[in-house]
Amino acid sequence: MAAFTVSHLFALAPEGTYFFDSAYQSVRIVEEKADDGRMQRILMMNEGRASGLYVDTGETAFAYVRAAEAALAEIHPETVLVIGAAGFTFPRDVARLDTIKQVDSVDVDPVVKRIAEKEFLKAPLSPKIRFLPLSARYAVRKLRNDGNRYGFTLVDAYFGKGAPDELLTVEFFRDVRQISGQIAVNMIMDPTLESPFARSVLASMREAFGPLWVTNVKNSDANTTNMMVTTWAHAGSVAWNGTGALYHDDKNTADRDHVNLLWKPEEE
Repeated sequence: MAAFTVSHLFALAPEGTYFFDSAYQSVRIVEEKADDGRMQRILMMNEGRASGLYVDTGETAFAYVRAAEAALAEIHPETVLVIGAAGFTFPRDVARLDTIKQVDSVDVDPVVKRIAEKEFLKAPLSPKIRFLPLSARYAVRKLRNDGNRYGFTLVDAYFGKGAPDELLTVEFFRDVRQISGQIAVNMIMDPTLESPFARSVLASMREAFGPLWVTNVKNSDANTTNMMVTTWAHAGSVAWNGTGALYHDDKNTADRDHVNLLWKPEEE
C-alpha cells in the first residue's frame, strides 16, 4: 500500500473552500452569508452541516448549540461529556465557564481536533478539553470502567443525513445513562415527532433514560429540524408521551426508518 502523509490530503480548493478526506468522512469548510447577512464559517461532514460560527466574532452560529449551552447553564455541572466533536464549538464555549473543570469530547475520527483548531476555529482548544479519538460505543463503556461520571452529557453524533444506527439503540443509551447526570441529545427529526424514526428513537431513549422532554430549537415547521431531547424539563421544552417500537442492537430498523424520513416522497 502506498504511503502518504496527512499534509498531502489537505487542500485549499478554489473560492476558499477547504476539503479533507479522512479515513472516516469527507470534511469541507465553506464561508457563506447567513439570512441576516453575517458571514458564517460552516464545517460540513459528509455533506451534513456539522458546525457553524460567525466569522466576525467566532461565536457559534447554530441554534441547537446555543440551546444546548442554555440547557447546560440550568444544570451547573463541573464535568461535561460531548459525544460527537464536529467543530468543537460546544466544548470550546462551555470550557470558558469558570464552573467547568473538565470537558471530555469523543469522536471516532482522530483528525477532527486538528481540523477544528487549524482550519475551523483557528485557535487552540482550552486545556480543560480532553479529546478522546474513540468510537462512541467503546468510549462510553471505557469511561464507565475507568470510573468517570459527568454532570452533563451532550450526544451530538447525528448530523445532516447521517444517523449511525448503532448509536440509536436502547443498549447505547443505557451505557450513556450509566455515566451521566442530565443528558441532552441533538437529533434531526420531523417537528411533529410522528415519523416511525422519531417515535422509535424517542421510545428507545425513554426506555434507557426515563421521562423525556423535547424542544424544537429552530422553531421550524420544515420536514426535518433540530430537536433537542433532554432528561429534565427546561425552559421551552415539552414532555414527550408518545409511543414507538424500540431499537435494539439485535433488532434495529433505524437505518431504514431514517432513510424513509429523509427521502420518502411526500404524498400528494
